Amino acid sequence: SEVEYGLAGPGMCVRARPPLAPGVIAAGVSIAGVPVAGLNAADAKRAVIAQHVAPRRQPLIVTFRGRNLRIDPPKVGYVADVAYAVKVALLYGRSHAVPATGVTVPLKQRVNRAKLIATLKARAARYSIPARNASLTLKGVKPVVRKARIGITINVAKSATKVTKAIITRDRPRYA
Repeated sequence: SEVEYGLAGPGMCVRARPPLAPGVIAAGVSIAGVPVAGLNAADAKRAVIAQHVAPRRQPLIVTFRGRNLRIDPPKVGYVADVAYAVKVALLYGRSHAVPATGVTVPLKQRVNRAKLIATLKARAARYSIPARNASLTLKGVKPVVRKARIGITINVAKSATKVTKAIITRDRPRYA
């Protein structure tokens, strides 16, 4: 808590925060929305992993034409740099002042795009339907008409961008 010091002159007080214990995160600091104030580095790391990272490591359900596809975030290279975020959080209250409204340290997260694209290409091959032109052929003397068919393919590059965003935000249970 804050204490008042009467150092500014008669009747004037200055509010100051008590000194921080070494290795403890200052009041008002959170990492990616996870409150970590008053925690040491190890406890803060555990809290962020449990509350923010672990849910993003769970399989992501992507729906395509009524079928559910599971994307496993660790297999497509999802990583979060929790250690770096904790180091930054420890700086607040020491080398950076903590604003009265608090501060949220962002968490660096990424997905390995090459691994994700490889996974999506493998899945897309199963669900793609090649387009076909209409044709007229003869089988002996009988004409055979083959109707045209509209093809369906997955835009892998666009899908990779959407799946990456879905893994990192996780704001819905399923994604189309």
